[in-house]
Amino acid sequence: MPLPFLFIGTAIATGAFGASKTAKAVSDNNKAKRINLSANELVEYSQAELNRQREEVSSALDHLGEEKLTVLNTSINEFIDTFEKIKNINF
Repeated sequence: MPLPFLFIGTAIATGAFGASKTAKAVSDNNKAKRINLSANELVEYSQAELNRQREEVSSALDHLGEEKLTVLNTSINEFIDTFEKIKNINF
């Protein structure tokens, strides 16, 4: 009558193997969730940093435009007036 014990032994071995694979799958799933959470946090941080730097660049470009306008309205106008005065001189 060892035949029923063989089937019972096989069933127990299969069950134990399945249980160990299930435990590993749960462990792997938890690890994947942690990695996904970490990746999402990194994406959110990077997005916030990108937006902050966009605002800084926008502010710097606004300041550059104001400086350019100041230069064009003062120095360049003076140069053009002076150049027009000396342009009519024959060397």
